[in-house]
Amino acid sequence: MVMKTHQRFRRTPSAGKSFQRGLSIVELMVGMTVGLVISGMAGFYLVGLILENKNVVIETRLMQDMRAALDVVARDLRRAGYDQAAHLNVNQATLNPHFTITVNGSSATYSYSKNDIQGTAPDADEEYGFKIENGVLSFKNGNSGYQALTDEQFTNVTSLTITPTVIQSPVVCSGTPATPPRINVRRYQIVMVAQNKGSSTRDTFSRELRTEVRVRNDRPEGSCV
Repeated sequence: MVMKTHQRFRRTPSAGKSFQRGLSIVELMVGMTVGLVISGMAGFYLVGLILENKNVVIETRLMQDMRAALDVVARDLRRAGYDQAAHLNVNQATLNPHFTITVNGSSATYSYSKNDIQGTAPDADEEYGFKIENGVLSFKNGNSGYQALTDEQFTNVTSLTITPTVIQSPVVCSGTPATPPRINVRRYQIVMVAQNKGSSTRDTFSRELRTEVRVRNDRPEGSCV
């Protein structure tokens, strides 16, 4: 019986050619490590970007709330002392009952005329003012009482500083009067400090906003008599 034998032949690579081999376990581990590091850095950057965007939104909302409230205060305070019946009192000794502006710490009260009826004191619906109460900047609108100007759910007003400045301008008149006349030009600097009501110190910001108000109605004193 004739048995056929098979002989295995091993092919040798021809010149310029090589066999393709897979990645070793070490190379695979190194690649995975590099990929994880890059992914971690990208995730960290993305989280930081999201937090930064959130902080910008919070700061913008806080400044907008403060600016809107302070604008209302400044515009209304500028009207203090207005007397609609002033033309009826020319050359008379009647004093404008709306000249007084009272500043008490972080609050102020004042008045201005709404009608031609002249009295010795402002009417209840002609009295205005603003103050801080429980972290909220409130505005007094005549008989309506105090109304909140800032968002009590978001903004906490920590301080309100009102600094008055009076510049006296003399009025020239003939003779030597006992009480020389002068015009009192009144200015008020208002500084408000507030912070948002954040859940932690990381997302809580404190900001300061200031404005200067020049009262349009100057207060005269003295006379040429």
